[in-house]
Amino acid sequence: MASRVPGSSSSSSSSSSSSYWKQMALFSCCNCDPAAEEETQTQVQPCEDEPQDVCEDLPLTAEQKQKEKERLQALVKSFARAAVAGCPCAFLDLATKRQIPGRYFLDRSLTSFKLLFADGVQHSFPLKALHEAYSLPALQANESTAALAQNPAVRCLDTAAKNCLVMLEYCDSGAPQLNRLFLLEEGGVEQRDRFITCLKVLALYAQSTT
Repeated sequence: MASRVPGSSSSSSSSSSSSYWKQMALFSCCNCDPAAEEETQTQVQPCEDEPQDVCEDLPLTAEQKQKEKERLQALVKSFARAAVAGCPCAFLDLATKRQIPGRYFLDRSLTSFKLLFADGVQHSFPLKALHEAYSLPALQANESTAALAQNPAVRCLDTAAKNCLVMLEYCDSGAPQLNRLFLLEEGGVEQRDRFITCLKVLALYAQSTT
C-alpha cells in the first residue's frame, strides 16, 4: 500500500546526526526486552544534554552518554512493549485522501514492523530496511521530500492530524527504489516524536547487528 518513488538522499542534518544515533542505538537497545519489566510511562521531552544540530558531532562526556542511555532505554522499552501488543494508527492513502484505521506492531525480536488493517490486509518490512522517519515539519524542511508535504492528501489534514503525521521511508530487499508509508500516530506531537525516535533507534540497532 506504500507508494513507490525513486530513491533520494538524506538531508545534511540527517547525515550529520547518523553517528550520534548509531551510538545511542547500541547503548539503548542493549537492554530493551519488551517483556523484561512492566511498561513505564515515558514522555518525549527535550534533554538538555542531547546534542543540537550545531554540536551533534561533538563527543559526549561519560555522564552525558549515561544520561542519554538511560533516557533512551526507558523510552524504547516503553514503546516496544506497547508496539508488540499493537498500537492504533491510521494509514493515509495519498491517492484517495482516505484515512484507513489500522494497528501497527513490532515482532517480539523488535526487528520487523507490521501494519494490520481490519479487513486482514497487512503490510510489513524489516526494521533494518528503514531509511528515515519524518514528521511533517521534517518533511517540509528536507529538500528531497518537501514536495510531498504539498500533496493534497497532506494539505487537507486538519492541524491535529498534521501533528500526528509520520512518513516512513524504507527499501525493499534488492530494490533500488524507496517506499514511502504515511501514517497518523495517535496521541499528538509527543507520541509522534516517541514513535519516530524509537523506530530510528531500533532500526539502527537492527542494522548494526546484522
